[in-house]
Parts: sequence; structure tokens; C-alpha cells
Amino acid sequence: FASRPRCCSGHDYCESVDMGTMNMTEIEVARLILLLKKEWPVHEYSTLKRNCCHFSNEFCQRLGVGSIPNRVMNLASAGASIAASGDL
Repeated sequence: FASRPRCCSGHDYCESVDMGTMNMTEIEVARLILLLKKEWPVHEYSTLKRNCCHFSNEFCQRLGVGSIPNRVMNLASAGASIAASGDL
């Protein structure tokens, strides 16, 4: 599915993060999205280890704008660490 930024029903948004500019054409971005669609199948989704934040981080890196801020990834990373330790 597709939605406009910050307009996906069922989700709440608190801020946008400016990631800078990239040097890809619209066609190159569309090709990247098709490639990522194959690399990120829905059956591999994991709330703690492979979620929308992880996808966004991968997408930004492939766009050439760097990683998303650590604060965006921290909650999932903390949860994954707790789950790995068996303290749940």
C-alpha cells in the first residue's frame, strides 16, 4: 500500500526528521523501492528486529543520506536486547 507522508490511517506521528537531500531520480527511487520490496518480505517482519524503523534506516542508507537518528532505533533495540537476554 502507499500513503502520503504522515497520513497513514491508524498511525500517530510526533515529528518529521530532515535527512537532507539525495541525488537520485524519481525512477531510481522507484527501482530502489521495488528492490527493497523483495528484500523486506512481510513474513520476515519482527516488532523488535526488523520493523518499519529498520526499513527506514535501510532506505535512507541506500538513498545516500545516512542512517536515521539513533533515538528512532533505540526503543526497538532495547526491546530486542531484553528479549535476547531472556528477561521477558
